[in-house]
Amino acid sequence: MKAARLSATAPTVYGLPDRPPVLLSFIGGLGGRRFRPEEFNLMLTLLEAGPERPEERSRPYLLFTERECREMQRFIAVARAGGESHEA
Repeated sequence: MKAARLSATAPTVYGLPDRPPVLLSFIGGLGGRRFRPEEFNLMLTLLEAGPERPEERSRPYLLFTERECREMQRFIAVARAGGESHEA
């Protein structure tokens, strides 16, 4: 299944009379991980309430748990270290 892109869905949704007050971008399900119910709840909450600050409208929301975020940061650090060892 292809991921839905905001740029592809926004024009369709924005034309609806009962459209959401804001359109936000979410990134989740990376690496084949399934969306969790609490992630859907978070998306709905953010869409219903709208972002607190205007700059939050343009940034994507990355749906990672704290553990997943730490793991991703570790992967990035390993990738950076590997790249440095090959520079000469």
